[in-house]
Parts: sequence; C-alpha cells; structure tokens
Amino acid sequence: MRPHLLKSISSHAGDGTVIDYKPEPGVVTEEDQVSVDLVHSGLEGVIYEESAAQASHFTNMQELVAGKTGTAERAGREPTGWFVVYVPADNPQYAVACCVEQGGYGSESAMYVVRDIMGAIYGEPDTSEEVDSSGVR
Repeated sequence: MRPHLLKSISSHAGDGTVIDYKPEPGVVTEEDQVSVDLVHSGLEGVIYEESAAQASHFTNMQELVAGKTGTAERAGREPTGWFVVYVPADNPQYAVACCVEQGGYGSESAMYVVRDIMGAIYGEPDTSEEVDSSGVR
C-alpha cells in the first residue's frame, strides 16, 4: 500500500467528513511464498533471537513483532543506528522506523525509540530493564 499520513478530514459543520483517504496499492510484486516466509522468519528472529537483552523489550507485547536493526559507520564519528519493525508480524498494521544519527548501534539507540512508539500504539510500555553489551538502556 502507498504510505499516507491522512485518514480523513472532519466536516466543520455536521458530523461527516469532507475527505476520506482510500488506500491504493503501490507496486504489486509476485514472490515465491517460500522465500517470503524465510524473510519473515528471519525478521522475527532479529527481534526474539538476536540477543536476550533485545528480546526482553518485546516479549511483554501481546502482538508478535518483526524487524531489523542496522548501523552505518564512518571513520572518526559515532555510528548511526536504525531500527525498523512491523506489527503484528503475521498481519502487519503498523510499521515504525527510527534513525539516530551518531547515536550508536541500532540496538543501542533507535530500538528504544521504536519500542516506546509501539508501546504507545498498543498501550504496552517497555518494562524491561535489560541492557545490551554496551550497558546502554
């Protein structure tokens, strides 16, 4: 689906709406289901199997999360980290991404931002006190 920010505009007079967003498909591709399932499995593994500390921030959510962490490094600077998730993993309704420039690795910085956003969406705040190997929380 094409990304969008607007769902509707309420009428100034009355209870109706002036504009209602109608979702439209973006690019339609056909992929081998075995390959798609392998990627989905890997993205769930990033969340729940990459590290116990990282997994602890998502195991208290009722919905299954899938995602990917990443880092860009440049000589003489702190790494830039990002973290992207989609939820629920088996029927995505939300996608959240965060990039923290020179904030450290994705699991040390951007992951916490994404987790807090998911907590706000689902009313399930991050209760984990676990930290990664760098000691960051």
